[in-house]
Amino acid sequence: MHSNSSSPVLRCTVTDCGRTVLARGMCSKHYQYWYYYNRDQARRCAKRRDLSLPDNQYELAYAAGLIDGEGTVRKRGGGDWIVRVSMTDREVIDWLSDMGGTVNKEHRPPRKPCYVWQLNAQAQVLAFLHGVLPYMKLYAKRDRARTAIKEIAAKR
Repeated sequence: MHSNSSSPVLRCTVTDCGRTVLARGMCSKHYQYWYYYNRDQARRCAKRRDLSLPDNQYELAYAAGLIDGEGTVRKRGGGDWIVRVSMTDREVIDWLSDMGGTVNKEHRPPRKPCYVWQLNAQAQVLAFLHGVLPYMKLYAKRDRARTAIKEIAAKR
């Protein structure tokens, strides 16, 4: 007969709960509450603004570098194009959100929270890609941006 006395049973850290731990020191009931509360908070943080590109060419080049490194230009299922940058550094995402678009927080424990800046409106995507295209370096993303510009302009 084996004894598992070396592995103690962990209990939920929430006061007077006493259930067995699932994740993050909480039982399944408290963990679900914590997870869904944070997800709803992230939805409320989403901001939508009109696009205002910087006049400074260095800032446009920095935005292009963010698209090259941490971002994507892709087509959604409905045929609309989106521009998206996701990273854990909130300051950079806030800088992008000053131009416009939406910001969301994605948190999948045990990873760090990830902030996502996104442009959905086709007019905003077109204006943004026109501004950053001369500074983009990666061939694949630059070609995708050119395709997006052509397709959006053809629909207008």
